Amino acid sequence: MSRSAVELRAFALVSSAWGWVEENGWYVLGTVIACAMAWGRLRGALGSARARLRSGGEMPSASSYQERQRLARRRQEEATRAAAEAHHAREREKRLRLAEERRAAALGGGGGMRAGGRRLGSGAADDDGASSASASKPKPKASGDDDPFKRLRDRNPLAGDPSGGGFTSSRRRPPGGG
Repeated sequence: MSRSAVELRAFALVSSAWGWVEENGWYVLGTVIACAMAWGRLRGALGSARARLRSGGEMPSASSYQERQRLARRRQEEATRAAAEAHHAREREKRLRLAEERRAAALGGGGGMRAGGRRLGSGAADDDGASSASASKPKPKASGDDDPFKRLRDRNPLAGDPSGGGFTSSRRRPPGGG
């Protein structure tokens, strides 16, 4: 073969390869990108599994997953219990402080504050201080007052508003109007 025949053959090979790249180049590019992404994820997953195996740990199983869940729940319960105890302690301190302030105000040592008088209609006519002692005691709640859902059980939520209000159309008029 002559030199020009070899050059023509090489040119034909390059041109056919270039034609194939022109037709399928985007597919090749997409495949290369997808393979690179898959390799990165696979390498990360295999690397973490390999590191776990090297450290002597086993692959996670269902029982270890359940154990981690149980431990997490226990930690959460302990944190919730501790937060509740702290809240109750703050509330108790607040109640004690308020009771002490009320007691100090009732004894007249209000620290520059005016002493409060009796309420009207309290029924205490004597001035010996018995009314202030009875007023400082909290009244026991009635048994039905502590139920927040009593109001909802006593009325039908599908019925209309008990006040009778609502939208009335301007076309609606009493019958027999003129």
